[in-house]
Amino acid sequence: MPVRIMCTISFSADDDEPGRGYGKDGFDDHYKRVKKSYGERDSQDYLDGCGQEDDYNEEEDNASQVDDLAAFFGGCSLHGANHVFVENKKFGIRQGLWAVVFTMALSAFLLQVVDRVIYYFQYDYITMLDENSAKNMTFPAVTMCNYNFVRKSQMSYSDLIFMGPLLGFEEGMAPGFPLAPEPDRPPGSRFSLDEFYNRTRHRIEDMLLECNFRGLECGPENFREVSHERNIVRNSFKCPIFLGTSRPKIGNHQFKLALHKFKRYFICVW
Repeated sequence: MPVRIMCTISFSADDDEPGRGYGKDGFDDHYKRVKKSYGERDSQDYLDGCGQEDDYNEEEDNASQVDDLAAFFGGCSLHGANHVFVENKKFGIRQGLWAVVFTMALSAFLLQVVDRVIYYFQYDYITMLDENSAKNMTFPAVTMCNYNFVRKSQMSYSDLIFMGPLLGFEEGMAPGFPLAPEPDRPPGSRFSLDEFYNRTRHRIEDMLLECNFRGLECGPENFREVSHERNIVRNSFKCPIFLGTSRPKIGNHQFKLALHKFKRYFICVW
């Protein structure tokens, strides 16, 4: 809310009153007193008269200044100041009380102005948040991929022959692990990479030991598999992704997962 203070100043003045300042009558009276003093040859009286005249002029100046302030604040919209400086009245108890009240009010006003200016330059802001709750959360989506995308325990001798060079096994090199039995393939069928990866991949059913989300148990049905391409074999291997459940919410929103370790660590992507 804007604050407006208006004051009016008058540049016109009335004629000097008789006997004040250096008007015609005042000058004549002063001249007569000086002439009389010289006529009586009384220098001490002359000096005393001059001193009284100077004191009288100083009192006139002080009274004139008070009257000027009273006239100024009398035409000013600043409340209370016209009660402190009153025209044709001396500064008394009433004016003193008004001066105390006026000073306190003006100080409180200036303090509030300074406080608001400081608050403005702090650049405070208010952030409003809208919270929406959903029964089914699509986040967190936790993706688990194994560096060792092929389980060696599921590899057979024929798999080692076809896939050995791609997996770092040279001809005549001992595998270093027990080979699995040969899979049931139709007679005369060719080797298939798709069948190989589906058979030797890491299954969520085999490696999931414990799953807990929002205080409720979750299982393999809460995961789905996605394919990621690998240039080394120009095919894809599958990684399970946890996508949350549609069960009702409860207070605990933690996600706990325990997996079986297959001698190689997993990459978890949130």
